[in-house]
Amino acid sequence: MQKIKLEFDLDEQQRNYRLQMVESLKASPVIAKFVQENHLPASIIEENPAKLNRYLKVRQTCAACQGLPFCTMKIRGQAPSLSADEQGFLIDVYMPCRYQKEKTAKLAHAANFSIAHLEEKDYLTSFPILMKTLYEEPRAYTKAVGEVMASAQEDKGCLLFGQPGTGKTTLLIALANLYAQQNKRVAFVRVPLMVSELKASLSDDEYRTTILGRMRFADVLFLDDFGSESATAWTRDEILFPVLDERMNAGRKTYFASNINPDELEDRYNIEGTAYSAVAAKRLMERVNTLASPVEVVGRSRRNLK
Repeated sequence: MQKIKLEFDLDEQQRNYRLQMVESLKASPVIAKFVQENHLPASIIEENPAKLNRYLKVRQTCAACQGLPFCTMKIRGQAPSLSADEQGFLIDVYMPCRYQKEKTAKLAHAANFSIAHLEEKDYLTSFPILMKTLYEEPRAYTKAVGEVMASAQEDKGCLLFGQPGTGKTTLLIALANLYAQQNKRVAFVRVPLMVSELKASLSDDEYRTTILGRMRFADVLFLDDFGSESATAWTRDEILFPVLDERMNAGRKTYFASNINPDELEDRYNIEGTAYSAVAAKRLMERVNTLASPVEVVGRSRRNLK
C-alpha cells in the first residue's frame, strides 16, 4: 500500500506557520523519542506536522495534570495519542494515562467480588489508610480494629455490632478488599438490599439460585446491616438459614455487621412469636455464633461528624 500525498496551496503566512511548527517539532525530545521508538524516518515530521503537534500538546497537558478529577480530555483518563503501523502510517489511538493506569491497578481486585454492594470508592478502603488516623480514635475503637484484623488469621469471622455510623461497614469493606487482594472469592452483601432485590425477582428462579449460590460458596461472605432487613419467615428460613447452614458445615469464613446487639438478634428473628418461630430464630443464631465472634464497635456516629 502506497502513501497518498495530498498537497494544498498555502499562503505565505500559513507556510511560515507550518515551517515554524516543523522546526519546533524537530527540536522536541518528545517527538524525537516517538520517531525513534517507532522506527520512523525523519521525514515523518514534515509529512505529518499537524498530527505530531497535537500529540505533543496532549503530552504536555497530561504531564502537567494533577489527577483524574482535573482531566480535560473528552474521555476522562483516556488521552488521544499516536501509533505507527508496519507501513509507517500514523494512527490516532486513545491510551489510558498514568493516573488511569494507577486507578485500574488499585481496582484490579474488584474482579474477585462475586457480589459487591459497593461503590467504586469503597474498593480503595484499606487498613493502611485507616491506620493513618487511628491515633485519633478512642481506645475501644482501636481495640475493635485490632480484633477485626486478627480475625484474618483465625478460623472464625466477626459479628460487628454497635450503634449506626460507628464504622462497622468501613471495617468490613477494608477486610473484604484485603481478602480480594489475596485472590479470595468475596461476596459483600448489604442484607436489606439483597432481600429487596430477591423480592423484586420472585419469579426469576435462576437469579435467586445464582445469588444464593454465590453467597453460599464464596470463600469469604460479608453480611452488612444484618438484622436491619424487612425480616419475614421467608427471609429467615428460605434465604439466610440455608446460606449460613451451608457455610457453617463447610467452615467458610463469614462476617456480619449489625446495629442490633447479639443478645437481641434472636428476638429480632422470632418473627411470629410462636414456639416454631422461637426455634427457627434460635437455629439461625446458632449458626451466626458458630461462624463469627462478637466484636463491639463503639463511638460517635461518623456520619454526624462528616
